[in-house]
Amino acid sequence: MLMDNKRKLPNSTRGWVLRGILLLSDIILINFSYFIAIILRFSDSDSLHNQGVHFLRMFIKFAPWYTIFCIVIFILFRMYSSVWKYAGFNDLKNLATVSLLTCVVYILGSLFIVGRMPISVYILGALIQFVLIGLPRIAPRYIIEMLGEIRSGRVETKVPMMIVGLGENARIIQGRITRDKANIVNPVCIVDHAYGYKGNTFNGLPVYTGLDAVKECIDKYDIKCAIIANSNMPDDFIDGVRTICKDKGVELRDFVFGTEYRSLDVRLRELLSKTNGKVCVIEKGVEDRHYDDVKAALQSLKDNYVVDSISSRGDELVINVDSRGAASGSVNDDWIRMYREETGEDISFF
Repeated sequence: MLMDNKRKLPNSTRGWVLRGILLLSDIILINFSYFIAIILRFSDSDSLHNQGVHFLRMFIKFAPWYTIFCIVIFILFRMYSSVWKYAGFNDLKNLATVSLLTCVVYILGSLFIVGRMPISVYILGALIQFVLIGLPRIAPRYIIEMLGEIRSGRVETKVPMMIVGLGENARIIQGRITRDKANIVNPVCIVDHAYGYKGNTFNGLPVYTGLDAVKECIDKYDIKCAIIANSNMPDDFIDGVRTICKDKGVELRDFVFGTEYRSLDVRLRELLSKTNGKVCVIEKGVEDRHYDDVKAALQSLKDNYVVDSISSRGDELVINVDSRGAASGSVNDDWIRMYREETGEDISFF
């Protein structure tokens, strides 16, 4: 236990040192941004001597106040507690929000404390500050990834892969494959069941829709493997994708991470796909349905039933089902929406 505490202490100290360096860097850069903005605004020697010097004095007088305002805002927006090594879109969005807010603070603060500055100074200062504050936070991630690729001698991936289903899972899969230095596959396209996405791009990949598009993409891109990234697509679409991939010799895998909520219920169609022989499906309030084989049951049962219990009766498999699973999707969507609105982040279990 003592050894574990000793190991954790250096990491904790290192974290605080890095935060301190970042804080000092911010203090220098936020003031340097508006200093450069004034210099650029009054770039020729005459205007700098006649007007620029006056605004530089105003800048120096307001700098301590602005520094305090900025540091308070940065702390409130957790700019020193984010894991910038894995910075993503939400971190960039947060950075843009902070930059916009500090710009408003600079405008209002300067008006009340030292007086009005040129509009161009406000605009240039905010833009320069956004870039200078963002670089120390965002750039290291991409520099580390680039150096890692150079050191590993990474070669271009050669096995084209198709992602089936749009959503957060598709983005995560694409990102993980890109970062995996040993991976030999390369996502080249995405196919989804919703025709509204047709012709769009998703994270740089072309989007195709419908079962016909699955065949088209396999032939067009010489697809060797595919991954199902969305479990909420219609069962008949997923079954169709499986059939096409099997006929064309494409390796198909389910790779749903769980970025959408999924219950532990057993779905009827999943159970039937692993079953042979006669089947009897029993649902409360509905006449018992008897099928001579599983294929007939799969063709007849279109709803997303949940299995309550399983038993046997002679040579027949008896399955008690509940149709509550059909309504759970909307509840899950509401839960996901509320989570994103409250936190501003996508759901992830990693």
